[in-house]
Amino acid sequence: MFNHSELLDSLIDQLSRYSSVLRKSTQPFVLSRIKNRFPNEIFGFDDELIRESLIEHVGSLPIIAVFLHPYLDIDVDLGKVLTILAIYDIGETVLGDELTFIKQADSHEYIEGKKLLHLNYHKLYQEEFEALTPEARFAKSIDKIAPDIMDLLCGEDYSIKRVAKQANWQEHGLMQKIRDKKRPFMLWSAFMTDFHDQLFSRFETKTIKK
Repeated sequence: MFNHSELLDSLIDQLSRYSSVLRKSTQPFVLSRIKNRFPNEIFGFDDELIRESLIEHVGSLPIIAVFLHPYLDIDVDLGKVLTILAIYDIGETVLGDELTFIKQADSHEYIEGKKLLHLNYHKLYQEEFEALTPEARFAKSIDKIAPDIMDLLCGEDYSIKRVAKQANWQEHGLMQKIRDKKRPFMLWSAFMTDFHDQLFSRFETKTIKK
């Protein structure tokens, strides 16, 4: 028999963890509001005021997935995808965020995340990790494309400088490098591939369509 009070405490703790983890990405809407409020202030990429929290990132994923789902060229169970997206990054509540471009592997994040999940979600969590189904691949592509959309909103020059500093990359050719890193996660679907191409065509630095 479960204890409702303990469950409530656990839920609050999990929400707090999601909120306290700050990602490397800048939250463009927060940045815009703060700039309007403090137009003469300069905010560094690591300033906690403008960094995207994990709870904000996870919250944006179902919005993007639901919007794009009707246009997919492959049958995908949206309900299953939304559940995957709700548990996708739970491992980061323990390990924190690591820049995707220099992350070595997701295995540790998977192990830590599995410890936090109810047994009911273990099979689905493994499915997401292995990315063998259309649902898992769609979820993974949404997780990868969301930061690209945020970068577009922050502006190309801003995003180039941020990633160059965080990844220790050269600024020259950086947008192409980002695109090349993300593109494999889109290739499972012709629609997602074309949509990702369209997204990167919006950046002033034109990237190569492969």
